[in-house]
Amino acid sequence: MNIKEYSLVGTEVLTERKSIIIGISINNSYFKEPNLEKLISWACGTFESVYIMIPDQPTVHTLLALGRTKEKAEKEARLKANNLENKCLTIIERFKYTNIKIVRWGMVVENIAYVESLIDIKHAYDLDAYFKQAIRKATREVLVKNLSRVPTENEVDVGINFLLQELAFICRSPEILNKVKTAYVYHKTMLVMKDILEDKYAFKPSCVGFITAE
Repeated sequence: MNIKEYSLVGTEVLTERKSIIIGISINNSYFKEPNLEKLISWACGTFESVYIMIPDQPTVHTLLALGRTKEKAEKEARLKANNLENKCLTIIERFKYTNIKIVRWGMVVENIAYVESLIDIKHAYDLDAYFKQAIRKATREVLVKNLSRVPTENEVDVGINFLLQELAFICRSPEILNKVKTAYVYHKTMLVMKDILEDKYAFKPSCVGFITAE
């Protein structure tokens, strides 16, 4: 894997080879089987504990913002998440990896650390104008790619819940997963998260970093 960027805690996780979270996007063409195999093989061969994060429930908010009905959004998110999970499981079983676990949202929504984190991040969104602006900007960019037009403010209002939920999990993942520290691995740097880790906003992380690798 080509390591392109990392945070301070990301460097520590790389050095100590402890726990990482691989982010997988449901509607991203990057996550085809060859790339998944490359990513999973590198992760399992490098780190003590690997978690694959599939944001099925958060994705429902993106699909709602794109105009799907609630029923269609939930069904599409579930089916696409199942498809991704099956691809990952096929790779895991093929190579007999044992240090990896797939995380779906149903496994974390009742976790007290996640619940508290989501409350904190929503509070920061309401009170920190710069954080709110960053969340809305990132959401708007995702929606523009799918809508081929500038989204309305109402569509952004719905879509932001994806990023808020995803960040709530990532930034408190050491507590949620009962680890000392974790690093979030993705093929592109999430600028909002990078700024969170650099203490630019009211929302604060907990012993977490990021690694950008592809």
